[in-house]
Amino acid sequence: MLSVKVFGILISSLLTFLAYLLVKLKSEREELEHTVKNRTTELASLAIYNVLTELPNRALFADRFNQAHDALIEYAEFLYFTG
Repeated sequence: MLSVKVFGILISSLLTFLAYLLVKLKSEREELEHTVKNRTTELASLAIYNVLTELPNRALFADRFNQAHDALIEYAEFLYFTG
């Protein structure tokens, strides 16, 4: 049978180890979140810029064109209804 003193030491050691694991897991999670954020930003950039030339690609051009088109339509409607 374990004495109370030995049992207390075991429990204390176990709690210390669990605290260490929690700190380590938190650190690993933060590192992974940082990596995911960086990779997401990188992928977003790769989706709209040519890797070789670093110039905007067709997807970015199409997006900006559509934004300009929508703004023009809004302005034309504004002029029609207010003029």
